[in-house]
Amino acid sequence: MKRLFYFFAMMLFAAFATTSCSKDDESSKKSDDKPAEEVANLKGTELAYLQNSLAKLDKSGNVAERIFGVSLDAADPDEVCVSVESYDEALNYFSTWFADTTAITNNGTLATFMVDEGNVELVKDSGEKGLIAHAVFNVPELKHVSKVNFILKSAWPENAKKKGYHKLGHQYQMRGFTGSSPYGHTITNKSVWDQNKMETYVCIREYNNGTPALLVAISDANYSLEWRYMKEYGGNMPAEWRAKYICDILRSNWDFYEKSFNANGHDGNLTKDTETWIYGGRDCFWPIYLHTMRLYDKRKDELETHYKSPKRRVLFFIESGMVQ
Repeated sequence: MKRLFYFFAMMLFAAFATTSCSKDDESSKKSDDKPAEEVANLKGTELAYLQNSLAKLDKSGNVAERIFGVSLDAADPDEVCVSVESYDEALNYFSTWFADTTAITNNGTLATFMVDEGNVELVKDSGEKGLIAHAVFNVPELKHVSKVNFILKSAWPENAKKKGYHKLGHQYQMRGFTGSSPYGHTITNKSVWDQNKMETYVCIREYNNGTPALLVAISDANYSLEWRYMKEYGGNMPAEWRAKYICDILRSNWDFYEKSFNANGHDGNLTKDTETWIYGGRDCFWPIYLHTMRLYDKRKDELETHYKSPKRRVLFFIESGMVQ
């Protein structure tokens, strides 16, 4: 009888562990029900994600770098513009500004914070003078961005055209991990790192009339990571949807990018077999899974990382609005 009771107790525990498995992927772009303590930990992240997608601030709260958009009106520098080919392109850029916890409507035009206060709406315009859409911000704590106008490239003013600092295919040294390793030096089967370690980024999309440059790095070292702590250090790691976008760019001119990533002593950094950790996974209490992607064909995989300690290199990305 005791054995039977023990068996049913274990079955119930296993069922609970399975059903409580949490998935938190930037690609979801919708709000899921989360425990109160998890919601509390998310406080500030939605606002911070939006702020850093549009304009990064210095310690004094001034603009350190405007990431998305360029000001065309000196009288109102917080109203910025960006050139696009179509409304669909504007809609696509709009969706990239938000954290995974922000709820976005099915048509993609209204983003509402789940934890922080505020919402952002994309409004379609008539196309007069090239203006095809604009974003309206109802986010009280957002700094130095009041409006984003999407203007057709054909209507972009000549005197506003500027070249980006980052050049296509060139390498740049910047940090990869955005936080220190949570494992310390006591857990031997998990990787530790110096968060100030520089990674080699390659520019795969140049700055263009308010659209930021996109730089991508593949870590030289292999790491054993875990999804449970990734929010602490994975701020530069792309989620599935962005990783696929990166793969599409690489595939569009594979030979060129392969040479770019492998130049200057980085032989083998990018090959058709390169598989990297990306931002995404599942926490099922005992088993914890982390997502990988093979960059040549966008093949996604999911590896158990709690009991096992598989090692992969890490995919990083940074967007920059630096212009000359």
